[in-house]
Amino acid sequence: MKNAKNQKFVWDDIRVFLAVAHHGTLGNAAKLLGLGIATMSRRIERLEESLGLRLFVHHQSGYKLTAEGAAILSNAEEMETTAMQLLCRCREPGEIDGTVRLATSEMLASELILPALPALQKEHTRLNLEIVTDSKVVNVHQFDADLALRLVKPERGNVTVRRLGELGFGLYSNQHYIDSVNFTSLEDLYTRGRFIGWTKLQSHLPAAKWISEKLNGRQLALQTTSLATQLAAVAAGSGIALLPHFVANRCRLICLNAPQDIKYPLWLVIHSDLSHTPRVRAVADFLTMLVHNSQEKLSQPLSGVENLPRSHDTLM
Repeated sequence: MKNAKNQKFVWDDIRVFLAVAHHGTLGNAAKLLGLGIATMSRRIERLEESLGLRLFVHHQSGYKLTAEGAAILSNAEEMETTAMQLLCRCREPGEIDGTVRLATSEMLASELILPALPALQKEHTRLNLEIVTDSKVVNVHQFDADLALRLVKPERGNVTVRRLGELGFGLYSNQHYIDSVNFTSLEDLYTRGRFIGWTKLQSHLPAAKWISEKLNGRQLALQTTSLATQLAAVAAGSGIALLPHFVANRCRLICLNAPQDIKYPLWLVIHSDLSHTPRVRAVADFLTMLVHNSQEKLSQPLSGVENLPRSHDTLM
């Protein structure tokens, strides 16, 4: 690879890098950007040469990020966000007006979006927002919503998809339940723990699938149709649930284990025909900055929990 000083850095090549990183193949990324595959390949090579780094390894199934590529991914996403905000401000013809329909989960709406919403409403007084919360996946492609914030990445459709951040989960309980059972190890936790989870109607959810795999045939002690119900059950001492860190932290619950295989990307999905509409862009920018500014809270358990017994340190 050539020395980085021999090749000029082109800002727009970051867009190509992100498209390939998020979609896994040159073909899918080329369709998204409206470029030819050969052009995509040349621009990836140009970016690698300008940075002096190998960003991708070409496998039979597509393009995989190298360690160096993965290390700069978040920086590249921040660059894209800043560029889109700049373009949006330059293109907006005066005050933003109209209605935007946002699809997301009840948990993200109640715990993340609504507490921050007054700032958006203050900035755009004539913007109306409809928030659709449902455990079913709303189809942005078919205009069920203008945009969506969700954990499941759409694989097809006339949509623009961007990874905003990461949502981390942990196994949480309250102090009373922990003291009553006195777990000795992580294996003991899965063997004797009383787990709270989702009903069969929500079995498609990532958290529901994860719990089902870990319990390996064991029955849930309590099944619910909402995260709020699970949170209330854990707070009451009914057992253990897999909860998003930022929700459990607010209730000061105890994190028994923070599995690394249950971190999920947060995807912003926008109908491609609406991606440059000022009112939709305003909401998209609001969500982008909200997730970016809340990333530590969203992805990590609360540190320094004083009432976590030393006997449970092995579970962390």
